[in-house]
Amino acid sequence: MHIVRSARRRKTVQLQIRQHQIICRAPQHLPDAEVLEILTKKSDWITQQLQRPLAQPKQYLDGEIFCYLGQPYQLHLVHGTKTDVQRLTDRLVVTTAQTTPDQIKAILIHWYQQQAMAELSDRVAFYQGQISVSPSRILIKSYKTRWGTCHADGRISFNWRIILAPLTIVDSVVIHELCHLIHLNHSAQFWQLVQQHDPDHQLARRWLKQHGSTLEI
Repeated sequence: MHIVRSARRRKTVQLQIRQHQIICRAPQHLPDAEVLEILTKKSDWITQQLQRPLAQPKQYLDGEIFCYLGQPYQLHLVHGTKTDVQRLTDRLVVTTAQTTPDQIKAILIHWYQQQAMAELSDRVAFYQGQISVSPSRILIKSYKTRWGTCHADGRISFNWRIILAPLTIVDSVVIHELCHLIHLNHSAQFWQLVQQHDPDHQLARRWLKQHGSTLEI
């Protein structure tokens, strides 16, 4: 178990399970005894999470399955002098002269990041008029523990890995961050606004807690 003491204004304890490792984020001032008490109360949930099978690491070989917006695509490697990635009906075709797994992985990550920028920009454009907001900038990042962030200057950052999730989950993350442009907190008013534009946001949150660790390539 890894306990992280937050120097920020964290008021609650947050538990995360990543690759069968328990990460506990706790307020700086909270005594160890109280942290352990919370962990004891959550023991059933922790056990359930630890019993889940780990996602098998990718080998970046021809025929492997990669997801895009929740849909499976079979990787198809084609030798060529110019690097290119195409998403067809049921295949992800990578044309390249590079052959090592690390090289294929780098090509795919770059492609996914490009697609994330395009798709998320479209979803932001779709919802910003409904919520009556306009972000100053959209950024694509590689976060470890979050799916999106709204900054005080109006910038919104998204974790590119969210593009692997179904569109309904992507939309929920987009709406969440756009609502932060009005309420830069998690107050009751914020959640009321989220509920207004995304009635199923709690289902999306649960989905990400259960499946977020599988959104890897």
